[in-house]
Amino acid sequence: VRLQKTVDELQARNKPRDFVCSQYNILAGYLGDNRQPWFLYGIDCPPERREQIMTKFYQRGEDGRYVNAGWPKYVTGILTDAEMATVEKIDEQHFAWSSRRPRVRDEILALDADLISLVELDDYEEYFKPELHARGYSSVFKKRPRDSSKDGCGIFFRTSAFELICVRLDRVRRSRHRRQGPGLGSG
Repeated sequence: VRLQKTVDELQARNKPRDFVCSQYNILAGYLGDNRQPWFLYGIDCPPERREQIMTKFYQRGEDGRYVNAGWPKYVTGILTDAEMATVEKIDEQHFAWSSRRPRVRDEILALDADLISLVELDDYEEYFKPELHARGYSSVFKKRPRDSSKDGCGIFFRTSAFELICVRLDRVRRSRHRRQGPGLGSG
């Protein structure tokens, strides 16, 4: 009887299983800022106007430095004071990490996935690890290799469905092509 139980357990382990897998880009707390020129939610910003803002954002002085780095320098003269206030209000209500973080967590948990990949994850140790571990998940985390980045990738798995056998976290090869702009590389 004991031998049969062991055989049954081993066979059950090798049977194909169905599971739910989810991948979610949480937009790292330090990257989520509605005051960045590629966001600006809450205002009417047709392509021509967006192009003006982006041109001003990437404008360089004679010394090669960005002359309009930082909010609201690159929108001054293009957006009205009321529009700038709207962008700031949307940023505080929807982008600020303190208000966005619990909503992101709730959205992830609502997916009810057995395996979850979170990218642009910069709040792993302090928030997502304890929050998801308390709900039956275990995890591994790998920080992005770039020194200036605070984020990385976390893989969470439901402990009732998976068992961690080993962890191998290799360094990803860096691309030779780098985005550039204020706060995006050199500048």
